[in-house]
Amino acid sequence: MSLDTTMLPQMSLGLSIDDGFQFENFFTSEHTEHLVHTLKQLVDQGSDEFIYISGGTGCGKTHLLLATYHYAQSLQLNCGYLPLEEFTQYSPTEALIMYADTRLLLIDGLELIAGDDEWQLALFDLYNNRKDRGLLTVFSAELAAHELAGIQLNDLKTRLAACLSFHIPALNDDELASFLMFSARSRGMILNEQCVQFIVLRAGRTMSSLIHIIEQLDYAQLSARKRITIPFIKELFSW
Repeated sequence: MSLDTTMLPQMSLGLSIDDGFQFENFFTSEHTEHLVHTLKQLVDQGSDEFIYISGGTGCGKTHLLLATYHYAQSLQLNCGYLPLEEFTQYSPTEALIMYADTRLLLIDGLELIAGDDEWQLALFDLYNNRKDRGLLTVFSAELAAHELAGIQLNDLKTRLAACLSFHIPALNDDELASFLMFSARSRGMILNEQCVQFIVLRAGRTMSSLIHIIEQLDYAQLSARKRITIPFIKELFSW
């Protein structure tokens, strides 16, 4: 089968990957500090390890994978990022052929191949080929490998379960507050402790939802030219 790259997402060619996701702007908690260190170390060492990262929606998995991608690129390593959300509508034969030789491959969203026999078999073959060639590979999914009920290919599930695994748990209230302050500071915003606690008690409990809150606050503050206060937040979000 010939490869028609014009039919694949631009991300497949490494042209449109957001460079805003870096290790430097990833919020590290006690649960992720070791994971960040491990990812950097494996890239530095040119490891042939297989890594499996699990965690709920909005916990930062994609940020970590893209940060690893950019870190490897800064070391001039050949690498690829494969967001399955963008690719599962395509034939896996076409989508995966361009990743056969990448020194580092990051595959995001394994839960999206649930029930797809063709993609599961293709990823099983990809795993074996990269294992034989000693190439670093990182997977992400919402659930641990043994909990992916939609992966019917047991050989693939067994290999995924054999990866060096990390789980990113949901942030507790203190960590959510710290993350909110971290995100505000990264944008040069002034957010006092009272405002932080007010938001944490009312907003969604994922990093992605809090980032959305910060983005809206930043835009509204700049437009209104007002400092951020609890009344300002109440009015903006109708809380």
